[in-house]
Amino acid sequence: MDADRLEKALERIICTSRAWRRAPLKEGDTASSLCCYLGSSSSRRTPMRHRFSRAAGRRLFLPCLAGAVWMLAGAAHAQTARQAINPPQLPPAHGYSHVVIAPPGRLVSISGQVAMDAQGKVVGGGDFRAQCVQVFENLRIALRSAGLGFNDVVRTDMYVTDLSQLAVLREVRARYLPAQAQATSTLLKVDGLFRPELMIEVAAEAVLPDHRAGE
Repeated sequence: MDADRLEKALERIICTSRAWRRAPLKEGDTASSLCCYLGSSSSRRTPMRHRFSRAAGRRLFLPCLAGAVWMLAGAAHAQTARQAINPPQLPPAHGYSHVVIAPPGRLVSISGQVAMDAQGKVVGGGDFRAQCVQVFENLRIALRSAGLGFNDVVRTDMYVTDLSQLAVLREVRARYLPAQAQATSTLLKVDGLFRPELMIEVAAEAVLPDHRAGE
């Protein structure tokens, strides 16, 4: 829910409250119904048999309106924030999430990045750590070109030629991907990449949230 939708929701609340101002209280009205009751400026008196007075309705309205605003704001945040889930029935996830619920938006797919610079030259030949850093720096450049960052990444696919370097990969990845909402991840060991000196390739998917798509 973006700011415009939140504003429209608040307008509906206000319109509802105005309708209640014109409606007489009924026997058995509850506090929840009186939360939207503003009272009437009319000289017409409310019978004493009613459980709450118009003055009570006025006093209750503002706190309840504030509560409604708070709930709407919470709902808006829940719909725009990414959620990472790691069900306890699944194996422990180290550096990734089993499940990610992406916010509403546009899916951005990034091709596998390897340790090559803008001139197409291999960076860090024979050095797995250096290649990892170059790969994630290339991913950073690709993300920025779409107005995104690593916080927007929801999935990574990683291909390595040597699983003995897994600890190094995890260490470098942790420097780039956020720890609070880690992306889902798939890791594959391959016999080789398109050039024999390359040791790692990482592809990614990210989401451009709706509230930022028009920026």
